[in-house]
Amino acid sequence: WMPKLVLEDISVTDLLYQSDTSTLFYASEEGYIRKVKLDNDHEVDESVPKEDIATNLGNPCQLAIDSSRQQLYVAIRLGKILRIDLAPPYRQRLIIQRPSRSRVESL
Repeated sequence: WMPKLVLEDISVTDLLYQSDTSTLFYASEEGYIRKVKLDNDHEVDESVPKEDIATNLGNPCQLAIDSSRQQLYVAIRLGKILRIDLAPPYRQRLIIQRPSRSRVESL
């Protein structure tokens, strides 16, 4: 027996698994957070499309989840932390931003 591999042309920087919803979240250097549903065998459920819950984030590098509030926290290189609601429309809120002398980078 060999597990199926999820092959995508991306550089994953962090991932986390939410066991109560069997959902895998992962961040990529390409600037997005993707949500993937797993089936009972803990393989990708092909009947549920993969979904990008955030894009153009720069370089998201670490994820944390608050399952009780259904919110994902994303650390982005250059000193930003973003909170994303895990239900559509996936509202985002910047909660920490390191001040920049030259300019404030927009999301």
